[in-house]
Amino acid sequence: MYQIKPEAPDEAVSALGTKRDWVQEPATVLTMDEDWGLAGSEDMRVLRVKTGHFTVTSSLNTRQKADRLLVILSGARGAGKDTDVKRMQFLRRDWDALYKMPILAVSDPATETYWGGEVPRAGLYLGSASHDLVPELNAMIDKVCKELGISTDRVIIMGASAGGTAAMLIATQRKVARAVAICAPFFTEKFRKIIAAAMEAMGGTTDDWVRMANETPWRTHPMSAIKRAAEQGNDVRIVCAQNLQDPPMYNKHFSKMCKFMSINPSAGGVSTDGTMMGLLYDDWEGGHGFESKNFSGPIWRRSLEYFDSGK
Repeated sequence: MYQIKPEAPDEAVSALGTKRDWVQEPATVLTMDEDWGLAGSEDMRVLRVKTGHFTVTSSLNTRQKADRLLVILSGARGAGKDTDVKRMQFLRRDWDALYKMPILAVSDPATETYWGGEVPRAGLYLGSASHDLVPELNAMIDKVCKELGISTDRVIIMGASAGGTAAMLIATQRKVARAVAICAPFFTEKFRKIIAAAMEAMGGTTDDWVRMANETPWRTHPMSAIKRAAEQGNDVRIVCAQNLQDPPMYNKHFSKMCKFMSINPSAGGVSTDGTMMGLLYDDWEGGHGFESKNFSGPIWRRSLEYFDSGK
């Protein structure tokens, strides 16, 4: 039940576009207090929004109507691979045939700058050393929900790798936390070089990271974020899907998470408090990061079943 088997994708899913798109930023910058004109739209548009301290670019796909909103976050950008480093990055923004709901793909502002070519750019949507981006992101998500007529309690946040870590950190600051994290790091302190580069890009230092980790651990550490959200009485359900063909992430992160949450690391399952479900899949094509299309449908459907039933 918790070990996902591959399925041949149907024709619509097989024809889905690429996982990753880059775009130039739009000329118009929206504000949080104006009408974005989203009601009744059935298209895909790029939104650049001044959310407060930050300006965030996202791609909104409203070709599918539903009473939920899916928010998709980007993971790391490969070291030395992006020639135009300031372009916005969106994942799966046109995969509405699979998800069957509006999709808000969000680019991480911290990765839209040059980091040097030695380490991947993974900003975790933290914002900066002095300002937390997550409350502003959640306000932007709520604004999209309001214009589309979707309850703010009907939001699912999804990401792979570092995007999965960010999905957990952002979702757990919502009263109803629903996240799908695929091959996600749970113990961010293991990525010292990436953290050092991220803090530099955010105008800080590793000392600022240590301070954040000590003073506000829910900003940097998914397990602390999940625990805090549950203690605050939030409705928390997190899906963690792990590929067995990604041994470093399985051994160093997924299996350790399972021990913390009383989940069988070799079989998957739901934690005793019901806040976490661990899924396993064996996908040699997918490796680390987002799964291949043969697993996309089964993982997505199993996640929705868990969110809707709580089991």
